[in-house]
Amino acid sequence: MQDAVERYVSVKVNTAFNGEFAMKDKRANKSIVTKNSEIYRYTDLSEWYEQHYPSIIQPILVSLKEFQEHDSGWTLLRISNLTINVNKLNLLRAGCHIEVPRELATKRALIIRTTDNACFA
Repeated sequence: MQDAVERYVSVKVNTAFNGEFAMKDKRANKSIVTKNSEIYRYTDLSEWYEQHYPSIIQPILVSLKEFQEHDSGWTLLRISNLTINVNKLNLLRAGCHIEVPRELATKRALIIRTTDNACFA
């Protein structure tokens, strides 16, 4: 991830769990994908891992548990893979709502006030 952040300045990251499940004579592949999280060049990756570890692992574990326990009869046979998707984040989007990184927000260095979507006009 560090290489991607250095190359693209900001990235979005999510994980995808892929597993093979069985129920009697049936087999099926199931994927569980987590939400994207943003990482910027100035982000401390060690701190980011500590903060986001629960939001990456917990949704996968909860989804697996729910899938297997709600009288579905499905059981996990094997884990096919766990993929970490790292994609370039394009911060320039239309509209005026931009989530400002915590480091900048606490400095109170930015002032943008608008009641419409014409903030760049």
